[in-house]
Amino acid sequence: FEVTNEGKNGINVVAKLEGDPPQFGDSPQFWIEVDVTKPVVQSLEVKTGTGSEKGKHTIFWNAHDKNLAPTPIRLSYSEKWDGPWITIAEKVPNLGHHVWTMPEKQLPAQFYVRVEAVDLAGNVGEAVTPEAIFRDR
Repeated sequence: FEVTNEGKNGINVVAKLEGDPPQFGDSPQFWIEVDVTKPVVQSLEVKTGTGSEKGKHTIFWNAHDKNLAPTPIRLSYSEKWDGPWITIAEKVPNLGHHVWTMPEKQLPAQFYVRVEAVDLAGNVGEAVTPEAIFRDR
């Protein structure tokens, strides 16, 4: 069995060679979904809280894929744009935002935030803030 394209593919399984083989137009017994497309993650923005919201950052994103997992979002931060990354939260619902209360340990003065979305096939799409976020601004 060879799949040549992404999408939903139907097959019939014949356990023995006796009897009539499946005919053109017969309904498949099984469906196989082939998904090699990464989720799209975009519109990444981080708003730093002030006043009573000081010490909190609200992370905004837009993620979509036809096969997103139920809680597909992983959030992380790094002092450098290319990592290494430290997890903020994982298995987050795709609500488009997450309020992050700063951890007890001190963060670097500036950092980057990454949002990853994982689909049911394990494909991962990501977005990283294009510019550093300042801890106290």
